[in-house]
Amino acid sequence: MVRERAPWIATRADVNRALALAEQRGTFHIAEVSPRKAAARIHVPVLLIHGLDDRETPAAHSQRIYDALAGPRRLIMVPGAGHNDTLRDESVWREIDAWLAALSIPKAARSAPR
Repeated sequence: MVRERAPWIATRADVNRALALAEQRGTFHIAEVSPRKAAARIHVPVLLIHGLDDRETPAAHSQRIYDALAGPRRLIMVPGAGHNDTLRDESVWREIDAWLAALSIPKAARSAPR
């Protein structure tokens, strides 16, 4: 995923150096980090929202995470939305409300600024 999201000006060597630095400072091994594998261990409800016009993170990334989730899940792909504007449309908020209502989460607990 890091290589998919790296800016076009970053060379493969730049990305590899950044990953090595992250490993060193974070005291972990990149090869052991997998959101997809972690998703398989999640058994609580998960709602993923992804813009279909996202140029920073491909929609396929959210689809892979969704496919790996073990518990109740919902994936909302938002047409015309990019990386940071998936919540601008009221229809997305209606889908969020419907998802939470289906989970029996009281409306007061799920209110968010819009």
